[in-house]
Amino acid sequence: MAKEIICVREFKQYLLAMNCRCRGASTLLTNLLHQRRPMDIYHESWQAQYDDGSCNEIYMDKPPAALIGLAFKEAAWIVYIECQVILFGVKTRLLNCEHREILLNPESNYIIKEDDLCVYMCESPREIDDVNALNYTFVRNKLEIMKARRRHYASKSKPDFPMPTASRSSSFRNELLQSIRNSSKLQNLQEQQQQQLETEEAAPLQQLQQAQSNTTLHPSGPPSPTKLLRRSTSNESNRSIPRQIFSLARLPTPRLALLTGSRKLISRLGQLGLDHTDQDESSPLCFLLETPATLEELTIQSTDFLNGHILVCMHHKVSNIFKFIYNLRSPQLKPNELQDIVFLCTSLPTDKTFERVSRFPKVYFMLGDCQHPEDLIKAGVMRAKQVVVMSERECLDQYQRSSDSPAIMTSHLLDLLLKDKPHDASRIVNLVEKSNIRFMHLLQGKDVAEEVDVFYTPAYAAGNVVVDGLLSNVLLSQTYYKPDIVSVIKALCGMPGPLYDKDTAHILMCGTHVRSKLFSHSRHLMLVVMPPLLIDKCFSFLFENLVMDHDVLPLGILRAPDEHMGNELSFVYTNPVSSLIMRRSDKIYVLASPGWNYFSQ
Repeated sequence: MAKEIICVREFKQYLLAMNCRCRGASTLLTNLLHQRRPMDIYHESWQAQYDDGSCNEIYMDKPPAALIGLAFKEAAWIVYIECQVILFGVKTRLLNCEHREILLNPESNYIIKEDDLCVYMCESPREIDDVNALNYTFVRNKLEIMKARRRHYASKSKPDFPMPTASRSSSFRNELLQSIRNSSKLQNLQEQQQQQLETEEAAPLQQLQQAQSNTTLHPSGPPSPTKLLRRSTSNESNRSIPRQIFSLARLPTPRLALLTGSRKLISRLGQLGLDHTDQDESSPLCFLLETPATLEELTIQSTDFLNGHILVCMHHKVSNIFKFIYNLRSPQLKPNELQDIVFLCTSLPTDKTFERVSRFPKVYFMLGDCQHPEDLIKAGVMRAKQVVVMSERECLDQYQRSSDSPAIMTSHLLDLLLKDKPHDASRIVNLVEKSNIRFMHLLQGKDVAEEVDVFYTPAYAAGNVVVDGLLSNVLLSQTYYKPDIVSVIKALCGMPGPLYDKDTAHILMCGTHVRSKLFSHSRHLMLVVMPPLLIDKCFSFLFENLVMDHDVLPLGILRAPDEHMGNELSFVYTNPVSSLIMRRSDKIYVLASPGWNYFSQ
């Protein structure tokens, strides 16, 4: 019986969805699957930093004696400071469980055990040898010195000089944060106003809107009746979008649960009755509508009621979208983080396709051609936070020679329409053939060779392109000789594991039961803004501050365009060197709790 079943096209959907949730995540994760040597010559300075991070891979090994018995965050700190290796998870054996489970950034009280497997991110096996060579006495002394230094500065309210690697005291940090808290709130003003409008619209049913903070799940059954409500109105069509009441719930049938790739269900494939309609306790959790919507209800003629939504450009009929939507309705997200999704397509989904997605909230369909500017504008492309351009082989017509032709043409049209794109908006283009990425540079005024190294193209380095061809061979080979790597990547993508989508907190504290209050402590991949106190500090300072003070594990940064470095687009820098100085425009890839915010700590 296969332990890992993964389809490249479906895995691609998770990457596309993760890019919407966490910009550049596709580059960060795909690079960890590939093995390659650094470049010999760098034409632009940004490539040196990107190359340093892109050569990292995932390794798993037994913990050395020096790490056994340490709290996870202490082990992560010493491994990075001494070896520039990021320890970001463990594979551990659980009680009453047949398989080991991969835990990403476990709770701070997790202790490294002798029979664990540590999950590392580093450049080569030589760094793993350095970790295994750590001396027990040296590690304990180093940790004691660090803790003593932190206690010393914590006893002061205002240090007289900056600390190179230690975090500032809580009282001093709180004083500074108080002065900038108002400015941080201004950034969320638009979102707060939108929430206020929705609350006013739903005034007669205010009691239903407590789900954002009180959503509860029965340990072994369906969710409580606490729900979230949403109503929107399309001005152009002069009709109301039906109220949507949704909450965390299990996928209603084993057939839908199996589509998520849950290994728990795959292992029972021969015994599972897929036509059985009752909920199975192995079904993954996600946000679902209380009552399935109809296609007529979700087919819209205008997006005037939407702002900051995800626009998905389909070149043919809507198909193969279940996993894309499922990832964006993950229980790892908070209810107010669920973005509206609009599919722009030339024909509506079939009944079978729509049946799979009819329970997902805030999903809409609009008829139109993504290669027509007026249809893109009508679909709200100027107000969308993310625009996803899909590419599928079956969308070709008789005049198109490449399966990527429609996606490339749509991308070029978006270049023209979005010259003054909204703040923090991004575009993600899916390509089938990696060689076609050279056409993504035509509007950047650069000469592009016929053969290009995909990994070093600006569009790929920024996470703006997801290429099927980069995934096919590597997933096949990695599954054969490093199956754990695929499991780690699936965990980082939010794909269900053997314990039906439970997180670290549930596994360690609840066993086989689900307690919704612990979802606030789960850890997943997210991108956060650079805290003001960490600007102009080195990455080792940032690493220690986040790991030791917040139990948040940094994996890398997303660097903004910089004319001095020559990067016209942002680029992903995985596992930066400890001396790298942080900029105000940097964003940080972290494994953190849902909705974690430095300012709220």
